[in-house]
Amino acid sequence: MPYSLWEKRLESLQDLILKPIRFNDLQLTLIDAVHAAHERGWQVGEHRHPWFEFNYVSAGCLLTDIAQVSFPTGAGRFFLIPPGVAHGNRNDGNDCDDGFCLRWQIERAADEPDGLYDRLLKALTVMRPFSLEKDEIGRSIDALLSARDSFRQQLAILELLRQLLALWEEPSTIPRHDRSRQDLIVRQAILYLSEYYAQPIAVADVARSLNVSYRHLARTFRQVTGVTIIEKLNDIRINRAKMLLRQTDMTIKEIARRVGFENEFYFSKTFGRSVFTSPSEFRRQYYEMAE
Repeated sequence: MPYSLWEKRLESLQDLILKPIRFNDLQLTLIDAVHAAHERGWQVGEHRHPWFEFNYVSAGCLLTDIAQVSFPTGAGRFFLIPPGVAHGNRNDGNDCDDGFCLRWQIERAADEPDGLYDRLLKALTVMRPFSLEKDEIGRSIDALLSARDSFRQQLAILELLRQLLALWEEPSTIPRHDRSRQDLIVRQAILYLSEYYAQPIAVADVARSLNVSYRHLARTFRQVTGVTIIEKLNDIRINRAKMLLRQTDMTIKEIARRVGFENEFYFSKTFGRSVFTSPSEFRRQYYEMAE
């Protein structure tokens, strides 16, 4: 791909941005599609966001820093950052880098146990701290950027997600170290949070349940996931709250208590930092789209 063509090719996706795509139980919204070219020495400090970030590098090398560990993405490879993962980005300082960035959110559009939404959420929100290269992904990207109309663009971005899902669900793509004891501890901690999120939880409670020290659990969890245990707990609570806002007529105060927040004011503040809107506005927008 010639260096100067990314921005031009990405122009075709601008009409797709912020227009929800519905497929069975899945609603996908493309948040942004931007040309990402940086001069040598470029960097952005640690941050997190509530959307997926797909970074594709066509020239140079992009470094993603998570929990003080750097993961390089060279030309022809990509790195997927799930929602909520604290990370920083930079190039190696010796050369420029070029590529593009896609950002999207997924929501449940209908009740369908074990549907596409559940599979995507289960697979793609698991941090893969390494870059990947796959011919099928490259073909999906090319189809997306070559599509001449909105319908074909929607099909292409859904196919890209399907390819990512297949890649994430394929055990052979996961390095051996990803199945280490550290990974097991983190998975057990997430199971604990997912089960007891509605109750008051302290990190010490989780550590005791796993028979590890507070310090070891906190450090391991952040190294593997890129977020703290409390940040992950809040993410789980907010996702449950979004489901209740869509599917029930419970008050904001009732929902806050149901998902583990002591008061609705702290709940609304935490919800706003994650979703960039208030709980009541989120509910209103959902019903407007459903009409």
